[in-house]
Amino acid sequence: MNSHDLFIRRTAPILGDSAAEELFQSIDSPEKYDSIAAFFRGEFSDTAMHLEPEDWSLILETVERVSGEMDIDTLTVLMGDLLSRGILQ
Repeated sequence: MNSHDLFIRRTAPILGDSAAEELFQSIDSPEKYDSIAAFFRGEFSDTAMHLEPEDWSLILETVERVSGEMDIDTLTVLMGDLLSRGILQ
């Protein structure tokens, strides 16, 4: 399975197909696919993964854009995680 298909498979259940595709297209480095997908799946490890401030901004923009369509429990967890990282002010 290629990087695109794996990313979509891992994130579409959370974000929806079109948002997952838009996010994939917005990521500037293939090395970040796994880390960003891991964040959305609740599998992000600060010790093993690294994202730049612009990556966190992209994640926040994506969450904000799809928040009305996202499961409320998932949205709460993601927003709480962004808040604890200082991404959400």
